[in-house]
Amino acid sequence: MDMITFNTLKFVRKLEGAGVPKQQAEVQAQALEEALSTATQGLATKTDIDEAKSEFKTEMRMVENRLDNKITILDGRITALDSKLDSIRWVLLLIAVILIAPLFKTLL
Repeated sequence: MDMITFNTLKFVRKLEGAGVPKQQAEVQAQALEEALSTATQGLATKTDIDEAKSEFKTEMRMVENRLDNKITILDGRITALDSKLDSIRWVLLLIAVILIAPLFKTLL
């Protein structure tokens, strides 16, 4: 992670210019630098976020591709089942005709 740039020398000089004694200005600069370092520790930088975003997009594309493949496979299976159902319907119709035809002969 990139740290926030804090120019302690410039800060000390500004404080000294405002009338703060040099030793006190240096202590304040050091304390502020430590506080900024602690406060920003663990924060994500723009680069960190961009990398995470890129990784997320790549993973999403992979998931989409896997889903597309699964959907294609399922479509094929559904088509095969439809074909089998059509065959079963014709066989059942044929059986029904074979069973009902003799009944009609006896009635006529």
